[in-house]
Amino acid sequence: MSKGADDELIVLAAIEDADAAREILTKIFSDTLFTPSPEPYYKTKLIKPDDLKIMRHHPNLIAISLNNDLTNPGTRLVKQILPKDSYKNSKENNPFILTVEPYAKLQTMLVINGKSTESILTAINKHGNK
Repeated sequence: MSKGADDELIVLAAIEDADAAREILTKIFSDTLFTPSPEPYYKTKLIKPDDLKIMRHHPNLIAISLNNDLTNPGTRLVKQILPKDSYKNSKENNPFILTVEPYAKLQTMLVINGKSTESILTAINKHGNK
């Protein structure tokens, strides 16, 4: 069973990709709850990809790869968790893969796997308008 806050997104991305990851996630999760003072529906927590084992039972996981550099921890993680064909297809086509219950019941994991930040932002604009 997944454990953790439903409004918290655990983001597995390389430290050097933190700013780009935030930019991408802001485009995807731009909802705001207008209580007396505006606040986001979701809180994001950036963790190192190597710490997946610690957070693997959290209900909302997002793994991000922004390039093809296998020395990048985010890219290494995404390549490790995706089947070879899915990894290649998501790099070349739609960079978004949503999986349900990969490690725990009632868990959702979004994998974002693009060639660059720009290619992912372009895909968000393309797929977000459907």
